[in-house]
Amino acid sequence: PSATTSGDAAWRRSRSAALPWEADATRAIVDAVGDLSRHAETPQLVAYPPDGFFRPHVDSARTGYYGRRDLTWLFYLDDVPDDIPHPECATHFPFAHADPRHFPRFDLAAALQRVDQDGLFVRPVAGDAILFVNVDLETRARPDALSMHAALPCPRAAKRVANVWFEFSDPRLSSSASSASSSRR
Repeated sequence: PSATTSGDAAWRRSRSAALPWEADATRAIVDAVGDLSRHAETPQLVAYPPDGFFRPHVDSARTGYYGRRDLTWLFYLDDVPDDIPHPECATHFPFAHADPRHFPRFDLAAALQRVDQDGLFVRPVAGDAILFVNVDLETRARPDALSMHAALPCPRAAKRVANVWFEFSDPRLSSSASSASSSRR
Protein backbone atom coordinates (compact mmCIF):
# COMPACT_ATOMS: atom_id res chain seq x y z
CA PRO A 1 0.00 0.00 0.00
CA SER A 2 1.05 3.56 -0.56
CA ALA A 3 0.74 6.22 2.10
CA THR A 4 0.43 9.90 1.47
CA THR A 5 3.69 11.69 0.95
CA SER A 6 4.75 14.73 2.94
CA GLY A 7 3.55 16.95 0.11
CA ASP A 8 0.08 15.36 0.26
CA ALA A 9 -0.20 15.42 4.06
CA ALA A 10 -2.30 18.59 4.16
CA TRP A 11 -4.49 17.38 1.30
CA ARG A 12 -5.40 13.93 2.61
CA ARG A 13 -4.78 11.53 5.47
CA SER A 14 -5.35 8.00 4.25
CA ARG A 15 -3.59 5.01 2.74
CA SER A 16 -4.42 3.45 -0.59
CA ALA A 17 -3.59 0.31 -2.51
CA ALA A 18 -4.52 -1.13 -5.89
CA LEU A 19 -6.87 -4.13 -5.88
CA PRO A 20 -6.25 -6.40 -8.89
CA TRP A 21 -9.46 -7.30 -10.74
CA GLU A 22 -8.88 -10.99 -10.06
CA ALA A 23 -8.46 -10.63 -6.26
CA ASP A 24 -11.13 -12.05 -3.96
CA ALA A 25 -11.59 -8.60 -2.41
CA THR A 26 -12.82 -7.19 -5.73
CA ARG A 27 -15.36 -9.93 -6.53
CA ALA A 28 -18.37 -7.72 -5.61
CA ILE A 29 -16.96 -4.85 -7.67
CA VAL A 30 -16.42 -7.12 -10.69
CA ASP A 31 -20.00 -8.40 -10.32
CA ALA A 32 -21.30 -4.82 -10.13
CA VAL A 33 -19.37 -3.31 -13.04
CA GLY A 34 -19.45 -6.34 -15.35
CA ASP A 35 -18.46 -5.44 -18.92
CA LEU A 36 -17.62 -1.90 -17.85
CA SER A 37 -14.35 -3.18 -16.36
CA ARG A 38 -12.73 -2.80 -19.80
CA HIS A 39 -13.13 0.98 -19.38
CA ALA A 40 -11.85 1.04 -15.79
CA GLU A 41 -8.65 1.65 -13.93
CA THR A 42 -7.63 -0.97 -11.40
CA PRO A 43 -9.90 -0.68 -8.33
CA GLN A 44 -8.36 1.10 -5.37
CA LEU A 45 -8.87 0.46 -1.66
CA VAL A 46 -8.62 3.58 0.49
CA ALA A 47 -8.28 3.22 4.27
CA TYR A 48 -8.83 6.25 6.50
CA PRO A 49 -7.57 6.11 10.08
CA PRO A 50 -9.69 7.76 12.79
CA ASP A 51 -9.90 11.45 11.82
CA GLY A 52 -8.56 10.61 8.34
CA PHE A 53 -9.82 12.80 5.49
CA PHE A 54 -9.47 13.80 1.85
CA ARG A 55 -9.97 17.51 1.16
CA PRO A 56 -12.33 18.70 -1.60
CA HIS A 57 -11.15 17.56 -5.01
CA VAL A 58 -12.33 16.42 -8.43
CA ASP A 59 -11.26 13.02 -9.72
CA SER A 60 -10.99 14.18 -13.33
CA ALA A 61 -8.22 16.67 -12.58
CA ARG A 62 -5.60 13.92 -12.84
CA THR A 63 -3.10 14.01 -15.65
CA GLY A 64 -0.27 11.85 -16.89
CA TYR A 65 -0.54 8.21 -15.81
CA TYR A 66 -4.21 8.54 -14.91
CA GLY A 67 -6.80 8.96 -17.62
CA ARG A 68 -9.63 11.42 -17.81
CA ARG A 69 -11.75 9.60 -15.19
CA ASP A 70 -15.19 10.30 -16.65
CA LEU A 71 -17.04 8.43 -13.89
CA THR A 72 -16.30 7.41 -10.30
CA TRP A 73 -17.96 4.44 -8.62
CA LEU A 74 -17.36 4.60 -4.86
CA PHE A 75 -18.16 1.52 -2.73
CA TYR A 76 -18.56 1.87 1.05
CA LEU A 77 -17.00 -1.01 2.98
CA ASP A 78 -17.79 0.10 6.56
CA ASP A 79 -20.74 1.49 8.49
CA VAL A 80 -20.35 4.67 10.51
CA PRO A 81 -20.83 3.94 14.23
CA ASP A 82 -24.28 5.06 15.43
CA ASP A 83 -22.81 7.35 18.10
CA ILE A 84 -21.03 9.52 15.50
CA PRO A 85 -23.37 12.33 14.42
CA HIS A 86 -24.15 13.21 10.83
CA PRO A 87 -22.44 14.69 8.75
CA GLU A 88 -19.16 13.46 10.25
CA CYS A 89 -17.60 10.63 8.23
CA ALA A 90 -19.69 11.51 5.15
CA THR A 91 -18.66 11.97 1.56
CA HIS A 92 -19.45 15.63 0.97
CA PHE A 93 -20.41 17.08 -2.43
CA PRO A 94 -20.38 20.83 -1.65
CA PHE A 95 -21.76 21.94 -5.03
CA ALA A 96 -24.23 19.11 -5.67
CA HIS A 97 -27.22 21.46 -5.53
CA ALA A 98 -25.53 24.40 -7.29
CA ASP A 99 -26.65 25.82 -10.60
CA PRO A 100 -24.16 24.46 -13.18
CA ARG A 101 -24.35 27.77 -15.08
CA HIS A 102 -22.33 29.29 -12.21
CA PHE A 103 -19.34 27.24 -13.38
CA PRO A 104 -18.72 28.31 -16.99
CA ARG A 105 -15.01 27.52 -16.69
CA PHE A 106 -13.90 25.27 -13.87
CA ASP A 107 -11.13 26.70 -11.71
CA LEU A 108 -10.22 24.38 -8.81
CA ALA A 109 -8.52 27.11 -6.75
CA ALA A 110 -11.53 29.45 -7.05
CA ALA A 111 -13.99 26.65 -6.32
CA LEU A 112 -12.13 25.63 -3.17
CA GLN A 113 -12.59 29.16 -1.83
CA ARG A 114 -16.37 28.74 -2.18
CA VAL A 115 -16.66 25.41 -0.35
CA ASP A 116 -18.99 25.66 2.62
CA GLN A 117 -21.32 23.38 4.50
CA ASP A 118 -23.99 23.25 1.79
CA GLY A 119 -24.37 20.46 -0.68
CA LEU A 120 -25.00 16.77 -0.40
CA PHE A 121 -23.68 14.56 2.42
CA VAL A 122 -23.60 10.79 1.85
CA ARG A 123 -23.22 8.81 5.08
CA PRO A 124 -21.27 5.57 4.51
CA VAL A 125 -23.28 2.35 4.83
CA ALA A 126 -21.41 -0.91 4.22
CA GLY A 127 -22.49 -2.38 0.89
CA ASP A 128 -23.82 0.89 -0.56
CA ALA A 129 -22.20 2.58 -3.54
CA ILE A 130 -22.47 5.90 -5.34
CA LEU A 131 -21.75 6.64 -8.98
CA PHE A 132 -21.03 10.15 -10.21
CA VAL A 133 -19.95 11.93 -13.39
CA ASN A 134 -16.62 13.79 -13.17
CA VAL A 135 -16.43 15.67 -16.47
CA ASP A 136 -18.50 18.20 -18.35
CA LEU A 137 -20.23 15.75 -20.68
CA GLU A 138 -20.73 18.27 -23.47
CA THR A 139 -17.02 18.96 -23.94
CA ARG A 140 -15.46 16.14 -21.89
CA ALA A 141 -12.47 18.48 -21.74
CA ARG A 142 -12.90 19.88 -18.25
CA PRO A 143 -13.97 18.71 -14.79
CA ASP A 144 -17.61 19.01 -13.76
CA ALA A 145 -17.54 21.28 -10.70
CA LEU A 146 -20.65 19.56 -9.34
CA SER A 147 -18.54 16.41 -8.85
CA MET A 148 -16.20 18.07 -6.34
CA HIS A 149 -16.21 15.92 -3.22
CA ALA A 150 -14.40 15.34 0.05
CA ALA A 151 -14.05 12.56 2.60
CA LEU A 152 -14.94 14.16 5.93
CA PRO A 153 -13.06 13.12 9.08
CA CYS A 154 -14.54 10.28 11.11
CA PRO A 155 -13.66 10.72 14.79
CA ARG A 156 -12.93 7.58 16.81
CA ALA A 157 -13.47 5.28 13.83
CA ALA A 158 -11.58 4.10 10.79
CA LYS A 159 -13.38 3.80 7.46
CA ARG A 160 -12.65 2.09 4.15
CA VAL A 161 -13.89 2.60 0.62
CA ALA A 162 -13.11 1.04 -2.73
CA ASN A 163 -13.27 3.15 -5.84
CA VAL A 164 -13.17 2.51 -9.55
CA TRP A 165 -12.62 5.21 -12.17
CA PHE A 166 -13.92 4.85 -15.72
CA GLU A 167 -12.90 6.51 -18.98
CA PHE A 168 -15.12 6.14 -22.03
CA SER A 169 -13.87 6.85 -25.51
CA ASP A 170 -17.03 5.59 -27.22
CA PRO A 171 -19.25 8.66 -27.93
CA ARG A 172 -22.39 6.52 -27.55
CA LEU A 173 -21.45 5.85 -23.93
CA SER A 174 -20.93 9.57 -23.40
CA SER A 175 -24.39 10.30 -24.83
CA SER A 176 -25.99 7.79 -22.45
CA ALA A 177 -24.10 9.20 -19.48
CA SER A 178 -25.00 12.75 -20.54
CA SER A 179 -28.71 11.89 -20.62
CA ALA A 180 -28.50 10.38 -17.13
CA SER A 181 -26.53 13.37 -15.84
CA SER A 182 -29.00 15.89 -17.32
CA SER A 183 -31.93 14.14 -15.66
CA ARG A 184 -30.26 14.42 -12.23
CA ARG A 185 -29.80 18.19 -12.48
